[in-house]
Amino acid sequence: MAGVLAACLVAVGCSGKDDRPDSGALQPGGDASSTGLGADAGQDHGAAACGATGARPGSRCYSDGMGACITEGKLVCMDGATAVCPVQPGTPDEDFHTSAAPNGSWEWNCNNNVDRKYPLKSCDSFGSSDCPAQGWSTMPGASGDCGEQLIQQACAPTGSGCQANGPESTVTEACK
Repeated sequence: MAGVLAACLVAVGCSGKDDRPDSGALQPGGDASSTGLGADAGQDHGAAACGATGARPGSRCYSDGMGACITEGKLVCMDGATAVCPVQPGTPDEDFHTSAAPNGSWEWNCNNNVDRKYPLKSCDSFGSSDCPAQGWSTMPGASGDCGEQLIQQACAPTGSGCQANGPESTVTEACK
């Protein structure tokens, strides 16, 4: 499950409770009776199961939340019968970042969307009436994903559209 979680966090920032690989994991205050506790849930962590559910204290669980706000914890037994995941989600961060969050997500502001600092649009993708001051395109062979270098150029309107005007520079795509 850890590999699936890492892949999800890196690829899409884990966009929501129902499509997270850990959507079956216990949420704070949750009950273990109807959950998929993950690959290590059946391992003996040196403690007895919580009641009839079979949930093992110490098994991996995840907080509620999205993107970088998803935090990992360990199940605990309450009253000897109910397993709970006592971790709280992290705090959304509205700053743009050029590296992923500690959990691998680029979705730092936890709004169910990876927001980019630079729109991936080159100057020639605009018309003369909506020509921006700058345009951004991918480096050769790159995808333009978060953390990758982009080519930035000044744009200028022409009679029939918009075109690059001036020298190229590189910027790192930042995301939140």
